This record gives sequence, C-alpha cells and structure tokens, in this order.
Amino acid sequence: MTNTLKYLSTILLAVALIGCQGDSSEDTNTQQQNSQQSNPMAQMQQSAPDVDVSDEEAATFADAAMNAQRVQMQAQKQMMGIIQDEGLDIQTYQKIAQSKQMGQGDSTQFSDSEMEKFDAATSSIQELQTEIRDSVTKAIEH
Repeated sequence: MTNTLKYLSTILLAVALIGCQGDSSEDTNTQQQNSQQSNPMAQMQQSAPDVDVSDEEAATFADAAMNAQRVQMQAQKQMMGIIQDEGLDIQTYQKIAQSKQMGQGDSTQFSDSEMEKFDAATSSIQELQTEIRDSVTKAIEH
C-alpha cells in the first residue's frame, strides 16, 4: 500500500508541476503529436500495463487526485495574483514568457519596465512553486 501511495504521489506531483507551467504545455503537446504522427510504429509498441487495483486503492487515488487538484487551483490563483501585484496583466506575462521560450527574450516589443515586472513575478512564482510541490505532496499523502 505504501508503494502504491508513493507511486501515486509521484504521478500527481508530476501532474501538478505540468499544470503550473501554463500555456507552454500547448506547444509541447503539439510537438508530441507531430512526433507521434511521424513514427506510428513507436506509438503502436507502447501499451498500458495491466494493473490490478482494489476499490480501496482506487478511492485513495481519487481522493489524492481531488486534493492535488484543489491545491493546483489555489496555486493558479496565487500565481495570477503575483503577476497582477507586479503590475502586469496575465496576457502580457504570457506573451513575454512565450517570447523568451522562443529565444526572443530581448525583443523590443516589451518595455524595460515590463521586463523588470516579468522577472520579478517569475522569481516570486518560482519560489511559490516549491511551496506548491510541498502542498501537493502533503495533499496526496493525507
């Protein structure tokens, strides 16, 4: 049972971290779909293992998933608050983040002030993500 909880906590922690990354996951999904379409043999070779799960384990997993989701939703609100407290709107923050991911972080389309606010918000969000990981882990374990 302990191994099952450790396994579930690892999975849910990964899901929580993915949820914290925001829109960048859309680009990743598109890349994954493109790579899967270009290599159908690799896709066919991967199959889900058969796992026997008791009703109690399924209920435990469902509770852990719900608790983790609650933590994630609260974390998203906190991250939005951080961005707004720094004086940026969510759309501007996302545009800057996307331009940095594409290697255009020094683009002249954003003012120095916006870039400073972005950097401050990003730093605060990174600190919050450590707390989020701990909260998700605790939510899963309880």
